[in-house]
Amino acid sequence: MDFIEAEKVVLLPGTVAYPIGFTFAACSSENANNGSIPFGSTVASAVINVYQPAGPAVEGVAGTVNVVGGLVVNTNLTYPAGSDPPKGGYLTHIVLTLSPPGPVLVKVWEGLRVE
Repeated sequence: MDFIEAEKVVLLPGTVAYPIGFTFAACSSENANNGSIPFGSTVASAVINVYQPAGPAVEGVAGTVNVVGGLVVNTNLTYPAGSDPPKGGYLTHIVLTLSPPGPVLVKVWEGLRVE
């Protein structure tokens, strides 16, 4: 994957604030296709949403989001609240607002599992 430092994370009961970072490299030129965000762009802000295998967003899994250096998005992951959350793979949507202003990008990470 072109934007992630950790490819797989498994959340077990009791997991609280597991740190994770997503790196979004900019393309090396206007004509290059070797990055995950356009040439000359940086990440101004990001929102992370986590979705159940076949359904709605799950609140409280992704913590506060911090953007570092315009290219790295950090957060903490916590085991879903509730007595018995669905087990299996979860989808993580990372919504990026870029600077200079451009399109809002959504990157999808499929490396999160809940056991």
